[in-house]
Formats: sequence, structure tokens, C-alpha cells
Amino acid sequence: MADNKTKTHEKIAVLADMLELGEHADELHYSVGCFVKECEIDLLFVVGKLSLQTAKGAIDSGMSSDDVFIFDNNEGLIEKLKTVLNEDDVMLVKGSRSMRMEEVVKGFV
Repeated sequence: MADNKTKTHEKIAVLADMLELGEHADELHYSVGCFVKECEIDLLFVVGKLSLQTAKGAIDSGMSSDDVFIFDNNEGLIEKLKTVLNEDDVMLVKGSRSMRMEEVVKGFV
């Protein structure tokens, strides 16, 4: 996306790894990605190794790869979010406690 500030995104999902899911972790993360597409999320931001499956599920379900952003850390995620987030957007932030998603929220307060 060349100029995200000109496009209004109504729904943004920021998702991190859901830990302690055991042997089904990959398939559960993938199914969350499919659900993201089903919910008509405009942009998906993921962080963490398991969340790569979330991104894959969203893309495999028809979400444009241009609308899926993958990060290794919260700092990079926050910086990118700052370039696309508009004041009228709705953003869901979710991940296991150890993924420190409160850092993402605090980046906007």
C-alpha cells in the first residue's frame, strides 16, 4: 500500500502468538487467520512465530497479502501501525500475556 493515510480502515486486527495451545497450535492459529478474513478485517498485523500461521490462514482465505503485515517484534509493529492508523479506526489487540501486547496499546495512549 503506497499511501495508507488516505484510506480509511474500519477494522484492524493486531494479533500475536497464542501460547500453551499444545500440538494444535499451528492449526488453531491458521483458523484464526481464516476467521479474520471472514470478519472482513481490513488490515492484519501479526507478531510472533506461531502468528505466521494466522497470516497464512488469512491470505489463503482471500485476504490480500498487501493487507497483512508480519513482524518479529512489537517495536516494528508499533512503528508501522503509526503510519496507517486513523482516528476513526477500530483496532483489536490480542495475544498471550507473554507476548506483551500492552506495549502496542501503550504506543497509542
